[in-house]
Amino acid sequence: MTLGHRIKQLRQEFELSQPELADKIGIEQSYLSKLENDKALPSKDIFAGILTAFDISTGQLLQPLMAEGLDAKLLQIGQIEQYYQQCKRSGMNQVKRYVITCIALIAVGCGCLYVNFSKSVFPETMYEYMSEGVVLAGEPEDVFVAWRRLTEDSRDAFEQKQREMIARESVDILLLPAYAGKKFLNPVSGGSRFYRFQEPVVVTRPVNGLFGMGGVVLFIMGILGLVFERRLFKSGVSDRYLLSH
Repeated sequence: MTLGHRIKQLRQEFELSQPELADKIGIEQSYLSKLENDKALPSKDIFAGILTAFDISTGQLLQPLMAEGLDAKLLQIGQIEQYYQQCKRSGMNQVKRYVITCIALIAVGCGCLYVNFSKSVFPETMYEYMSEGVVLAGEPEDVFVAWRRLTEDSRDAFEQKQREMIARESVDILLLPAYAGKKFLNPVSGGSRFYRFQEPVVVTRPVNGLFGMGGVVLFIMGILGLVFERRLFKSGVSDRYLLSH
């Protein structure tokens, strides 16, 4: 659509005759006819009169023209040049925000993949520690192992101590995300528990799989977004108000 066609379209929508519109703008009817037939280009003042006559903004008047591609010669009109530059700056800001969003998606995706592969946040190698029971005050920390050599040689004393230790036996297993040494004491109600390292244990943490899948999705979205934006730029569509010649 040309500027002349747009003026004619608006005149018909407002049900105005050429003489009526020419009078509202403050120009001769013959000149209005030239404008509608694209045989003349309005000056800045006449263009302002057209906007006033229809009580619309520059953007409202140019909307159909911008969609199809604005004729470069219309940039000679001050209001159109100003509006075009505003649209162009707005478009560039949108592209910047789009690119920043894509880069952020890639960065977050890489972070999620790192969490998945490193297993540093949610480790899958756990360290197993076992305690046979609660060690009472004054007893050696390894009493559940050493009680045999600490018991009197008599058979009755040995059997009595054996029954006591069996009754006190309360196995507790801890899986720790970090190695805490070969052994350690942990205070509990009534005494303390003596834990000994057993072996490293590999456990499955579904959360790492979720981070991996999420990271792949975010990374691909970011890359595809940048590729798509790049193709638009190369094909000239990055300027959504591409000028026609």
